[in-house]
Amino acid sequence: MVIAWNEGAFCLGIEDIDADHKKKIEAINKVEDLIDSRAASTIIATALQELIDGTASHFAREEDLMRRTKYPALANHAELHAEFLDRLGQLHAASFKDEAQIDARAELDFFADWMAVHIQNADRNYMHWLKPEL
Repeated sequence: MVIAWNEGAFCLGIEDIDADHKKKIEAINKVEDLIDSRAASTIIATALQELIDGTASHFAREEDLMRRTKYPALANHAELHAEFLDRLGQLHAASFKDEAQIDARAELDFFADWMAVHIQNADRNYMHWLKPEL
């Protein structure tokens, strides 16, 4: 499931965070396109590692912002991030043989859904903490 960037749904009003979210959505779509086109497993693994690295950096940036502003739900939010990264890592470690690509595709659908819901709910909640007018 390709996820399209939607300014109204996904923009939270902090330029760096919004840019990170957009890059993560693009990275998920890139991996999905590679799987759909039956790219070599090494190419898929490289794209997945780029997604993991970008996601880890983004989550660290978000959590640092939450820590600095004493966001009360930081521990819960960080746990969601850790679970997401763990699941990405499991997918990266999996084989990308033809029979495994269906599983990888299902995982990418999960990641796309997770991103949309996470941005619109969990991230928006801490944006309201930072900027109550949002």
